[in-house]
Amino acid sequence: MGLTLSRAQESDKPFLFELRKLTMFDHLANAGIRMSNQQHMQRVSDFFDDCYLIKTDGKNAGMIKYIDVDSGVEIIQFQIMPKYQGKGIGGRIMKQIKDYATSLKKSITLKVLKGNPAFNLYVKNGFQTVGEDELEYHMEWDHLMGIQISTSDSSFIGPRNFGP
Repeated sequence: MGLTLSRAQESDKPFLFELRKLTMFDHLANAGIRMSNQQHMQRVSDFFDDCYLIKTDGKNAGMIKYIDVDSGVEIIQFQIMPKYQGKGIGGRIMKQIKDYATSLKKSITLKVLKGNPAFNLYVKNGFQTVGEDELEYHMEWDHLMGIQISTSDSSFIGPRNFGP
């Protein structure tokens, strides 16, 4: 299964909106958060310049938004279409992001809603809970964990290949 990342375009917003609703609606509802379509669309638009489509064999499979800040790499949003979940895509993307952060000698931070099964993906990939609030776990992966940088998957265009 070939994976590629490509910077999201305006024409991708309808897909990203549907992806968000498919992957987040139940988790948000379980947390007591009700969002209008307008609010969902605003979340799609937030950090849009930092949004990458995840494609598998040329088909949209998900998205990741991340920013590179002084203190580290922050994953803003990470969503995989339900039909592609459990197929190793999330783990492969996490590996690429960890390789990228390691090359910068930076840690990765993210927040995940309590009750979201993505929490298990992050734990499996070495993230630790470093805090929490009423709704979310705050997680971190430390680059000093010694991840080896691998570029053997030439079919994958990793985040380290994207420039301004």
